Amino acid sequence: MVNNLVESLLPHKDRCFHCVHSGLSHYADYDESVYWINLTSPEGVNDGIFELFEVDFMNLLREKLFNSEYVDIPYILVLTSEGNGVIHAFIRCDGLTKSLVGNIWAKIHQGYISCTKVGKTEKDCFKLANYVSRGQKDKFVGFRSNNWYVVNIDSEYL
Repeated sequence: MVNNLVESLLPHKDRCFHCVHSGLSHYADYDESVYWINLTSPEGVNDGIFELFEVDFMNLLREKLFNSEYVDIPYILVLTSEGNGVIHAFIRCDGLTKSLVGNIWAKIHQGYISCTKVGKTEKDCFKLANYVSRGQKDKFVGFRSNNWYVVNIDSEYL
């Protein structure tokens, strides 16, 4: 099942793990890359960070990579309360570089970024999904996704 809706904040860590892990595992079988991007917020600007990413960042990214704001790029965002708020974003898209991501984020929001290509092994997928959903102890806030592949979720995750 492909999730085409941007969900409201879902505070359940196990559901987040399942969604991140199933997407990473699924996309590992394809040639297109998945990137793990961490975006931080400066002090006092953590409100609305999801919206900054989903609207401003993604529109600029689409424009830079495809010369169009209407290309659908699958992603999942996990928000934590580390520092002033950190988005761990997994984006399925070729052509991302740290400098491109950094330039776009700097236009919108002054914060630190990192951009890493995700490995394609099951161990890589499991470790990353576990880290962003469960490994943050009490810092997990919630997650959202857009067109990210998710296998059917059992009632234990709801």
